Amino acid sequence: MVERVMGPRRLALQLLAVVVGVVMGLASVGAQAASAAQAQPAACSQDVTFGLIEATTSGCLNQVAAGQWQTTDTVSLNGVPITPVAGTSLALTAPTASSPGGQLSVQTPGITVSGVTFA
Repeated sequence: MVERVMGPRRLALQLLAVVVGVVMGLASVGAQAASAAQAQPAACSQDVTFGLIEATTSGCLNQVAAGQWQTTDTVSLNGVPITPVAGTSLALTAPTASSPGGQLSVQTPGITVSGVTFA
């Protein structure tokens, strides 16, 4: 068995590699913690009212942006129950200048046909 003696330069390079690895690992953990801190859960409401619209649910209307709510739960819209089809969600948008009554839409996942995805 032959023992190799490390020179000070080789030892310094190996120590530097270890330190860089530790620093990169800590930076990765810090970045993950920062992104987790920024990922806030959507505000949940059981009723949303604007203009002539009153939407209620026993589930959750998630506020995904200012003036926008989304849910996969059954919603009563002005007393009329609306249940989203599996794999879709309902989206409510508050009134805007171009849509003064607000909007109700169905969000669907993209459909892929022969490698082309339609959103």
